[in-house]
Amino acid sequence: FGDESNITSREKLIDHYLGHNSEDPALEGTCTGKSDYISPLDDLAFDMYQDPEVAQIIRKLDERKREAVQKERYDYAKKLKQAIADLQKVGERLG
Repeated sequence: FGDESNITSREKLIDHYLGHNSEDPALEGTCTGKSDYISPLDDLAFDMYQDPEVAQIIRKLDERKREAVQKERYDYAKKLKQAIADLQKVGERLG
């Protein structure tokens, strides 16, 4: 029983750092498998409002963030998440 709740907590923590929200009511009844995940950075609207060079940097940082979370480097992932948020603001101004 303890291992099961530990796995659930770990998955929630990973989802948090990846920006997933499995408790989102809009996702109720849908598959939230990791392989079906589509990044908001792949959305056409992202490219419309971002400077292309900044968007490319953001995508690279997002990939590093996902790798850091999988390796359980949560402090590093949190720093990357903040850097991505800051760059998104700058990219919107330039775009």
